[in-house]
Amino acid sequence: MEGTGSSKRQIIKIKEGISQETAKKIIAEIKKTKVKVQVKIQGDELRADGKKRDDLQEVMQLIKKIDIGQPVDFTNFRD
Repeated sequence: MEGTGSSKRQIIKIKEGISQETAKKIIAEIKKTKVKVQVKIQGDELRADGKKRDDLQEVMQLIKKIDIGQPVDFTNFRD
């Protein structure tokens, strides 16, 4: 695509959510750690439930370390 003057345009696609394959990979990595949380796939999101806040924070750090090829965001974490 052309822009006006010296500007250029580029079309990009933004991916929201994660694929089923990626979700299964993340769940497998969490299960390897033996942390006491339950992880469920809900559409294009994962939901982790656990009794201890420390366990949930540990899972969040683990997910950040896994290379899934896209940034991750966490929502609805209660303090």
